[in-house]
This record gives sequence, C-alpha cells and structure tokens, in this order.
Amino acid sequence: WYLCKVMRKWIIAVLAVALCCSCEPYKDLKITSVKIESLNPTSLRSMDAVLVVEIYNPSYSFTLQDLQGVLKIDGVSVAQLSCPQVQVKANRLEKYKVEASGTICQGAGLSALGALLSGTSDIKADASGTIRGPLGIKRAFDYKDIDI
Repeated sequence: WYLCKVMRKWIIAVLAVALCCSCEPYKDLKITSVKIESLNPTSLRSMDAVLVVEIYNPSYSFTLQDLQGVLKIDGVSVAQLSCPQVQVKANRLEKYKVEASGTICQGAGLSALGALLSGTSDIKADASGTIRGPLGIKRAFDYKDIDI
C-alpha cells in the first residue's frame, strides 16, 4: 500500500513537470516573414488568399489552429483573413503555404487589394490563433504588426 502511494506521487510529479516544460519551448517560436503569393476576389467583399509564411520553430512539431489575421496598409485595416490550421515541423526554419479566406474590411475597396498585391505601401499584419502541441496542450498566441 505504501509503495502505491509513493508511485502515485512520483507519477503525478513527473506529469506536472512534463506539462510545465511542454509549453515552455513555444515561447521561442518566431514568424520571420509573410508574403502574399496570391489574392483572388470571390465576390465584391470576399477573397481567397495564399500566403507564404516563414516560421522559425526550435521546438517540437505542432499545429496552428483557428488562425485569424488582419492585413493593414499604413495602419488602416484592409482585410480580415482566417485559416483552419497549419502543421509546423519540428526544429527548423521553414516556409509554409497558407490558404486562407477573407473579407475586405468596411471602408476599404478593391483598390486596397491592388495595393496589397503591388506591395508599394507599408503593409503589416496582426495574427492570432492557438498552438496545439504533441501532448494536446493548447496555448494562445497573438502577434502584432508583422511586416509583409
């Protein structure tokens, strides 16, 4: 009986350490660049986009889920994009093609899409979502003013 109590405490301690340590490596995750590969209007207010996102991941493989983003030109929101998920590989700097759908923000027109494609303006993005690790642990993230 005493041995069972000791083993149970030991297992709980190991699991607690594993849970605490498993979230720590994701703090070093970096989005190093984002490029717009294509924008295809699907209606007057909606579009499909393909973004090339370069991610530095010095940690385990994981999934980015529930991705939401806002593209901004000179600080003004132009488009909102969303993407269901992206699989990120372990221990590398890699580019990922991210297929997203979105809408043009209120007050922005089709000329804003042209400015996004031409790249002549100061274009930045905000991105948020959830990191789901290999143990099923989730962690939210929120990046602001990523240069595009």
